[in-house]
Amino acid sequence: MPVYTLFETTSTEEELDYVGDAIRSAGWYGYTQCVQTISIFLSNFTGRIFIEGTLSNDPNQTTEWFPIMLNGSDYLEFPENPIANNSVYDGDTGVYGYTFKTNVLYIRARVFRSYMMTQPVTPDQILQLGAVKKIDICF
Repeated sequence: MPVYTLFETTSTEEELDYVGDAIRSAGWYGYTQCVQTISIFLSNFTGRIFIEGTLSNDPNQTTEWFPIMLNGSDYLEFPENPIANNSVYDGDTGVYGYTFKTNVLYIRARVFRSYMMTQPVTPDQILQLGAVKKIDICF
């Protein structure tokens, strides 16, 4: 089974939100009912991660993407169990795996954290939200 990287690190201090590159998914190769597994590698991460798919042959527009349901939701939210520590939330660290079936042609990952911060955001605030080290998919 091949493993593809959907997303590389977000450990910069420049952006809150990121969109990974679109890669061909199992549906592109004719695997219409293929079980797919993603592995999400996190380091003290706080925020939301969307796994999105499209049926478009050339997915260039934002409106062509839709969320793939994981754990009954359109997105994964971290930390999974937030505990307040002096009004600061510690993010999650580790490797998280999710399995799903989909028949999309392309798939991508999107990190969304701007919903929790008022603008402008300092580089230190961004670094405190941790990082997505990478997201891999296997099908």
